[in-house]
Amino acid sequence: MGLEIELNLDGIRNVIDKAIDGSFMYEAYDLLARMSAPYVPASAHNPSVPGSGHEILTHSYRPTPEYLEYNTPYAHYQYEGKVIDMHTGEYTGAELQYSKATHPFATSKWDKAMLKNVTLNKKFCNNLAIKLRRRLKNGG
Repeated sequence: MGLEIELNLDGIRNVIDKAIDGSFMYEAYDLLARMSAPYVPASAHNPSVPGSGHEILTHSYRPTPEYLEYNTPYAHYQYEGKVIDMHTGEYTGAELQYSKATHPFATSKWDKAMLKNVTLNKKFCNNLAIKLRRRLKNGG
């Protein structure tokens, strides 16, 4: 004797799609940026140099419903982790070396690096699930 179950999830899918709107994605990208901060490159603080130890990239992000934007002219190069020839604008083939003094996990593609950390990935997903549950409970 077998048991066959058929589920039609179209209605559920529509409710979830409605809940995951632009404002939800804005919040998701903002959360991603905040949780990725320890992985974002930053210059090291030198106590003998006032104003050193900049975290410009960490604080220059702008979440949108479609993507996360870092508003500095060099953000793309830092994200890619490639050395650029200042005269030609071409990649040299060399990899950037990141200081770990300010952010111990600083690396290129910092969002992906953060998500590779199993603990942080779970925390990120759990936070998104909580936000989604709240939206569904409140009608989207």
